[in-house]
Amino acid sequence: MFVGKTVDQKIMELPLVLEALASRDVVAESLRIADQANEMILAKDLWAESQFADMAEYRADWIAQYTYYATKYEGSRLSLPETERVLFGRTLPSGAKLNDMYAAKGMGDGFSRVEAMAGQETFPDIHDIDALHLLTALDVPARRRGVFRPSGYEVYIQGSSAQAAPSEEVERDMVVLLEMAAQLDRSVHPIVLAAAVHALFEMIHPFVDGNGRTGKQLVNAMLMRHGYQPIAIRSSQYDMYTEALEQWNVYDNPEPLVLLFAETECKEAEKVRDTLQHSLLVAQMFGRQSAGMFAAR
Repeated sequence: MFVGKTVDQKIMELPLVLEALASRDVVAESLRIADQANEMILAKDLWAESQFADMAEYRADWIAQYTYYATKYEGSRLSLPETERVLFGRTLPSGAKLNDMYAAKGMGDGFSRVEAMAGQETFPDIHDIDALHLLTALDVPARRRGVFRPSGYEVYIQGSSAQAAPSEEVERDMVVLLEMAAQLDRSVHPIVLAAAVHALFEMIHPFVDGNGRTGKQLVNAMLMRHGYQPIAIRSSQYDMYTEALEQWNVYDNPEPLVLLFAETECKEAEKVRDTLQHSLLVAQMFGRQSAGMFAAR
């Protein structure tokens, strides 16, 4: 049985842990690269009115993939095309399990709440988390959605030797975690803070079910409120992600999860940049062709 620091001990140590983490060269370099990739997206010459439609299409594709990977990690058997049909189609995939479809629909609905949270001036609080879970965990029984684990309802964290917070301490731990994160929000790099909150959120495991998906939604709300791209943990990263959570929560090693998030953030930003550049190139080519046609007349 795992015996180590409790969640509240880890929360209280966060300022010192994150300060020490930021001083590591490998972490600082990975954050610099992720920042640089995001700064390239903000370049004004990449944006034109025609690109907004392309970005809307890109984001819809991204949400489908994000939903597919997040629900697959928790056992969904939907394929990516079936996930797309649940999110955007007029008909549902035949033969698919109802719970899997509810889980996918919940991720899509929950992401709209993520976008709203990203636009808030205030840092997310427990009411935001409850509302996020209520939408995201659509496959969880209604009486268990949007409410923390009841007293006496103990859980274990699948695939981890870390021990979830006792049910009597869940609400207190969540309040303290979010208050601490709010204090650190302007002084700690957003990717680092998102990783820290995610690791401890998953260790608390505040809900009966749907913690993994809700935790990933919270990560993206935290990133997006600072102008970063939302991230999706893909199948090829599952083992690294699981081990990184274990390293933080069991062995007090925060570096692997921060590096994974920074690398994933960089890749997401590069995909957005490539989409914008391709869209701009097509628009310029079409503009030149149109100008030539009018000149010929």
